[in-house]
Amino acid sequence: MRRSTSLFSCLPCCTTPGSAAKRTRASASTAQHENVVIRLEAHQQQRTAVNDLDSFLVVLDMTVNATNTLFESLEVEIQRIITSKKATRKQCKDCVADVQTIRKCNVIPGPQSFSVGTHKSSATLDIPSGSPATLTSKHHSIEYQIIATALLKDGLTISTIEPITFTPTTAQAPKTLTRRTAYTEFDIDITLPQSIHTGNTFPCSVVLNTHTKEAPNRHRRWSIRRLDWRIEEHETSTSSSCAQHKSDTKPSISTSTRTLSSGEAELSRRPDTELADNTTEKFLASLSTRNNPSPDAHLPDRFRVSHTIALELLVAEVPTGPDGLSRTGSSGVVRILKPKFDVVVAPSVPAELVGGAERGQTPPRYNHDGEAPPAYDG
Repeated sequence: MRRSTSLFSCLPCCTTPGSAAKRTRASASTAQHENVVIRLEAHQQQRTAVNDLDSFLVVLDMTVNATNTLFESLEVEIQRIITSKKATRKQCKDCVADVQTIRKCNVIPGPQSFSVGTHKSSATLDIPSGSPATLTSKHHSIEYQIIATALLKDGLTISTIEPITFTPTTAQAPKTLTRRTAYTEFDIDITLPQSIHTGNTFPCSVVLNTHTKEAPNRHRRWSIRRLDWRIEEHETSTSSSCAQHKSDTKPSISTSTRTLSSGEAELSRRPDTELADNTTEKFLASLSTRNNPSPDAHLPDRFRVSHTIALELLVAEVPTGPDGLSRTGSSGVVRILKPKFDVVVAPSVPAELVGGAERGQTPPRYNHDGEAPPAYDG
């Protein structure tokens, strides 16, 4: 008769009431060979005060149908797959797709026999800090997968692969930042959120600060007559090559820019006689989903995805009298200004990954390659 045991004596397999709502939807894969079945389940966990790193909870169910089945080793690893459209040799699959092992751990420290039954274990695998999200950009795609590999006696191998979707949950606080561009006659300040998300509408404000005088008591004042905005995505790529072709190919760098969203701001249209040295205009901008924006991402020596919000302002000088007050009309002097400001496009974090800590026991964390788990009480 089968019996259910825990692979780690210090980690009984249990379910915390209500915990499923605080995780991403679990996905599972299964592999079978003769008398052994391995089921791998993985889902991303919340970031909390205790669990302050992006991580995945990995649960292994190992069903053994033969007495004293010997396992030489059992490993779990997270791989990142970077696929490039800028590969130096597109006919070479290793140049096109770079598979990197970013975390690996040994589930059992050495050869071990298991009795008939279902053996369970779970572990938390950290994603290295700064890792980009799962994404598809114009020239690259980034995917993640978790692999469980068991080596049996006589060299037989069982391996199961589970694709996962990784979303960094290091969401920045919902605050605003002000950035400035300086010109001869004035400065332009823009205030916008610290990060924006695809499909969201966000408020912006532009301030035109006049700081010149042609003569004592005679100010030059400017009015914003038109304000257009657009959000641009920039991608810088370095051609990739595998270890075999790296020595006989020369890397090249390419850049591309595309417009994701654009619009014209609705201005307040204040009378020229009410203008002061500082003119403020507020408007709403949005990041449309139509063009499939990619979040900001950076992998050293490979590629970078960044974003800017570009403004185009038509400003006109408003005449002032000896008293320094604005007059109606225009002096005929106009400027077309085209400042650009950096903006961070952050991946949308699923609601189940935002919130407080889960109750219950936290599985051991593996953040060093090859680190062994607690000893199995055989």
